[in-house]
Amino acid sequence: MFVCNQTASVEFFRIALVQSGSGLTDARYIAFDSPLAGNGVFSVAGIGLNEGDSIYVRSTSGNLSFTATGIQLS
Repeated sequence: MFVCNQTASVEFFRIALVQSGSGLTDARYIAFDSPLAGNGVFSVAGIGLNEGDSIYVRSTSGNLSFTATGIQLS
């Protein structure tokens, strides 16, 4: 997962991992209102999801890009 700040100002973001059939709760966040420096990049690796799981992302300003990449294991 990558988060890219497209502005020169500090921006804040959230990332949550939600299991299929579950709701979004505080316990699901891996980042909550985390600051990202102007023109900065945040990355996290090793996220494992099962079929039907979701990743929720949020930017306070809408000036961040979120990219999730991965491989499917069977």
